[in-house]
Amino acid sequence: MVDERIGLTRAASVRHSVRSLIAQRVYGLWCDWEDVSDYNTLRHDLVWQAAVGRAEELASAPTLSRLESSATIAQAVALHQVLLD
Repeated sequence: MVDERIGLTRAASVRHSVRSLIAQRVYGLWCDWEDVSDYNTLRHDLVWQAAVGRAEELASAPTLSRLESSATIAQAVALHQVLLD
């Protein structure tokens, strides 16, 4: 594959794991923070960072929006099932 040879995606800077993004969003929903724009303030909150398990600032609202808009229906159904269980 071309990407493997040139290392394009290896050069990308990934600041947030999918696990921390999902944790940030799920914990926010549990705390009734439905609007992703609220996360621009919460991302700097030390308690929120500790809950997610990060020492650095959390994801911004645009990052969380990209995560949500990229999810497939199958992934949404699987996440709902986990929450229901």
